[in-house]
Amino acid sequence: MHNLHLYYKISVSILLLSGFVSGAELLSVPKKYVNFVYPTTEVKSKYLRWAAVQAIQVVLCVMAFVLIIGYDTVYFRIPFVLIAAVNLYSYQIRTGGKDGSDQVRLIGYLSYSLCFLLSSNTGELLSIYFMGLQVILGYTTSGIMKLTSPYWRKGNVLAGILGTYSYGIPKVSGFLAKHPVIEKACSYSAMVMMLAVIVSFCLPFQSLLIVTLALMLSFHLATSILMGLNDFIVTFPMAYPGIILLHAQLFGIPL
Repeated sequence: MHNLHLYYKISVSILLLSGFVSGAELLSVPKKYVNFVYPTTEVKSKYLRWAAVQAIQVVLCVMAFVLIIGYDTVYFRIPFVLIAAVNLYSYQIRTGGKDGSDQVRLIGYLSYSLCFLLSSNTGELLSIYFMGLQVILGYTTSGIMKLTSPYWRKGNVLAGILGTYSYGIPKVSGFLAKHPVIEKACSYSAMVMMLAVIVSFCLPFQSLLIVTLALMLSFHLATSILMGLNDFIVTFPMAYPGIILLHAQLFGIPL
């Protein structure tokens, strides 16, 4: 398929960047806070194990990124599969601080690794299609859940979220609390952007789909700035090439 290899490499590159950012952030967790994310009492030198796992993930992501020029060779696939294994282990031992980007990243590594068992073209196609559908489903589900929530429909939840210790900026929270109209507009904008993705995907206009994905990227950028969810902006876009390619196939749009 025309441009399949390019779309696949873009997707994999973003996925590796996501793994690097996640590993680097978790590696930087101060020793005194590791008990929050890794509370086990059965492991001696718990912090050293935690740091080692995250450091290995960072190193493997750099290694795989360097080798991505040969993405269809064993030299690239071995470190990539190892990243998937380390990512799975890291996800399992964590009990706090996990979010949607962690789930999408893990699914991405595991599904792309499994597709190595298939022929090159088939594996690439299935992996990016699968992740594209996963993120479309995620956006749609999140948008519907917010739309059906009486709290989100009232438009008064953002001030509370941004006022929390973990995901907040007090000044922004205070500003929204004082300006309920702006808070409501921001709340509904989030719902509209998420649901716009599935709507545009079902319409035969590639430019419209790209615009909605760009809006979602701006939404992830905003959550990164306001809530500290930095890996959202380098995780969900991993599925965008698959969404665009699948949409083009469905409607016979040349790329």
